[in-house]
Amino acid sequence: MRALNVILYSCIVPLLCACAANPESGSGKCAGRAGNQILVTFDKPGKVNLDEGIRYYPECPDPDVKLDVYYPDLPWGNYEKCKVPCLIAIHGGGWSMGNEKKFAMMAAYMASKGYVVACISYRLWPEYDWDCALFDAKRALAWLKKNASRYFGDPEKIGVVGGSSGGVMSVQLAATTGTFWSSDFFEGIDDSVQACVAMAAGCDMTNPRRFGKMFGNDHKKAARYSPYTYLNPSMPPVLLLHAKNDPAVTSNESRMMKSALDKLGVKCEAVYYDSNDHAFWNVKPNDPFRLRSWNDAVAFFDKILKKK
Repeated sequence: MRALNVILYSCIVPLLCACAANPESGSGKCAGRAGNQILVTFDKPGKVNLDEGIRYYPECPDPDVKLDVYYPDLPWGNYEKCKVPCLIAIHGGGWSMGNEKKFAMMAAYMASKGYVVACISYRLWPEYDWDCALFDAKRALAWLKKNASRYFGDPEKIGVVGGSSGGVMSVQLAATTGTFWSSDFFEGIDDSVQACVAMAAGCDMTNPRRFGKMFGNDHKKAARYSPYTYLNPSMPPVLLLHAKNDPAVTSNESRMMKSALDKLGVKCEAVYYDSNDHAFWNVKPNDPFRLRSWNDAVAFFDKILKKK
């Protein structure tokens, strides 16, 4: 079985050491090392393939902006019968750290459940401005819509999942369809997504905790990047996952978002875990909320993207 080359930042290494405890994993090992990142391994679920290191935005000035595609090993034959939904997975890290490997384990797990999953990286602050991250996510979405069929993926059934700052970007993708953020790189392709899962997302960019540090006290710039500016009744269904005692992003952020979406008539569900971890989906190998959050996300996507 082909090994997956996976590199994750040391801040989430504890997550990886015992992934083999997952009873649904296969025997292929994932491993990698680079710079200040350290060697990690985990068992690859059976019948999951990987196409990695794709420059989805070849003209990007940052050569590290790439994506990896995890996809199920489906039988060859009638393409229409084999099409499966697609997901974009967006890592967190305060827009200033992380790469496409950070959601590797979750992506491989979701691929084993019948999804084509593109884990993306994007340009990071402060080397690049805040706008670059969302524009890159839009470019990744355009790439996936154009290339989904290569992996038996359905370009008309795409969900987005992210954690922390990646959760904010997930809501941004769900809310900004057809806006100036879409630009001309879509070349007429619809830039909508059909479902969104945002984990521990602090979406109010005008919050004083972010306003000064992230946007230099420029309220207009903060509002321009805030998902609240773009919320609308046409948004797809949203699932919010949050730890009740999140020390980094208060769970009240998800309650505020749910209230705003409810007022707009957008279908929104929220789950609050009895946990003290900000990144509950990616930090402790034996934490029940890690696998539970993965399964809660899959169940939500199944309900929206796999309905007949």
